Amino acid sequence: MVNSRSAAAQASDGPPKHIVIVGGGVIGTMTSHYLAKDMRTMPLGSTITVVEECSVAAGASGKAGGFISATGHAAATSKLAALSFELHHDLATELDGAQKWQYRRLSSNTYSLSTRNVKPPPAKKSRALPWMNESLIVSSSIFGDVTEQAQIMPKMFTQSVMRNAVDSLGVKLVIATAKALHRDAMGRPISLIVEDANCTETELSCTDLVLCAGPWTSRLATKLLGTRLARRVGVHGSRAHSIVLQSIQPLTPHAIFCDLARKDGHFDIEIYCRPDDTAYVCGDCPSHINELDLPETADDVEVHEDAIDFLKENAGIVSSSHLKDAPVAVEQACLLPISDIGTPIIGRLDPGIYVGAGHTVWGMTLGPATGKVISEIVQGKPTSVPIKHLAPK
Repeated sequence: MVNSRSAAAQASDGPPKHIVIVGGGVIGTMTSHYLAKDMRTMPLGSTITVVEECSVAAGASGKAGGFISATGHAAATSKLAALSFELHHDLATELDGAQKWQYRRLSSNTYSLSTRNVKPPPAKKSRALPWMNESLIVSSSIFGDVTEQAQIMPKMFTQSVMRNAVDSLGVKLVIATAKALHRDAMGRPISLIVEDANCTETELSCTDLVLCAGPWTSRLATKLLGTRLARRVGVHGSRAHSIVLQSIQPLTPHAIFCDLARKDGHFDIEIYCRPDDTAYVCGDCPSHINELDLPETADDVEVHEDAIDFLKENAGIVSSSHLKDAPVAVEQACLLPISDIGTPIIGRLDPGIYVGAGHTVWGMTLGPATGKVISEIVQGKPTSVPIKHLAPK
């Protein structure tokens, strides 16, 4: 809990706020961070608690690629992305992100590649990186540079910010499952019942509830709020596989986005080179591989070995010199949170109840700004960027 006694001179009047955030991924973590930074202006005795069922960054927030971009977004999230890019820089400066989560700027390119008719590279510049098979390049373009793109290690980032929130800002982290929400006659939250791994129930004071449970947000809303409100939080999960390869030679600080034409079809493949000379690889797999019903928790998402083999094969096609025979350091799968409306859902759902979910592949990029605007909405402040169009419908 946050102790606000030392801030009595600046604290606002009124009863204390007891803010409970359900979800320990990047959205919940960033929401707790920015709320805690404003604790001195909240009424005395206010608290911030994060409830996480598994562990911090157990899902997509711990298994993402960590590519951060200020540009390349749809109009609905472009301002949110621009703000978030600035906040990522600020967080890295404030909390030593270069050391703690390997924050760095990088450039990226897009490529059209083909294995069907391999020809000598064209006379014009192919933008081939030293570790790529240049003969496969049909066309290429610059996607972004160091002024607008960066990179982080997602799990290290999310866990570091949460650790700072707990150790330095007074946030309380509870590993438990949210079971039931008690509300007053006006529908505002009173308390949240949670259950830990020992089946022990605890009642947490809760004046404000924030739901940030990724692809589990709809299921959570149904359990805590009922079907009427849950219908406004349409979020489902799509399984995505990824691998981390330990390159046998040094890699350049680049991310590449490729359309790879093989004899059996076209497949997208993305490769993010990391500071430790590993390569994060994700992308298309045969459609049946990613089909998965929503499991109980993030820890229950199963890895399909065919997907791992497919990603490894495609990485070797793109880079036979560095990645074809590279050891697989990590093989993993997660569920991307996909909203039914095609954009993130961010805003007030009901009095004292808020939501932030459905960021698809852009959770790491949009996380800081999403957390900041949710913290502003909870406190009744104007948001740093307009997000009314992202509010629950």
